Amino acid sequence: MNKLFTLITLFTLICNHIQAQDLIVTSDGDSLNCRITRQNAQFVYFTFAKEGRPSNTLLPVTKISSVKKAFYGNAQLREGMQPLSGKSYSQWQFGIRAGYAYRTAKVSDQISSQYKDYIKKLKSGFVLGGDMHYFISEPLGFGLKYSFNKHKNEDGTDLKDDISMHYIAASMINRYVLANPKSSFLLGINLGYQSYKDKAVLLGNALDMSGGTAGFGLDAGFAHQLSAGTAIHFGLSYTTATLYSINVGQGSYKQKIKLEKGQYEGLSRLELTAGFKFGK
Repeated sequence: MNKLFTLITLFTLICNHIQAQDLIVTSDGDSLNCRITRQNAQFVYFTFAKEGRPSNTLLPVTKISSVKKAFYGNAQLREGMQPLSGKSYSQWQFGIRAGYAYRTAKVSDQISSQYKDYIKKLKSGFVLGGDMHYFISEPLGFGLKYSFNKHKNEDGTDLKDDISMHYIAASMINRYVLANPKSSFLLGINLGYQSYKDKAVLLGNALDMSGGTAGFGLDAGFAHQLSAGTAIHFGLSYTTATLYSINVGQGSYKQKIKLEKGQYEGLSRLELTAGFKFGK
């Protein structure tokens, strides 16, 4: 009988320990009944019950005054209830963006002042884009980036440019979670293919000019979480690319022209954008 009582007592203690939850006391004096999933030198990651469902979040260690494991005997998280994901961060991240684009290539001094003003107005345009990344760890992700740029200008019926550029690239991004865990800073690099197409009119003659080349880009951005899985994003990007040859077509006539030094078509640009990030 004593052995049975001892076994029951031991089993009860083990069950209570398994079901027990952890205590986090914040620097503001708040107590959190939760289950700590992992922690490092910067953050403590934990799961807590929110409206009867498990929710993942994290706190920077600078906001925590103390942590006590298995402090609560009665768990808010029911036994068997696990986080919706084994990760405390979004592994897949998708983004959409739109904004202002400015071509940075220098205008040649050999161009007349009248045409130089026309070219300067052609520098400004807009950009639409998106990206998709898979994070192999909390800070590091790999994926694809796409951008569409449009630049237009015209001067009467004799001079017109309607330029479209598509850029698709392999991308690597680093994500840094800030002191406010809802905010993050992102830095990225990318390498890909840049296409160019200009439906132009020169001295009343319609011309189709096109080409393609390699491109390289740098990205910087700030994201702030609005809700679970959705964040607003502000970004600054620089993409560099140069055309060394161009295809010119007029009606049935087509020709590939190799550009001489000083005639290269610079496609480099700065982009200032706003958009949304979606993660799961």
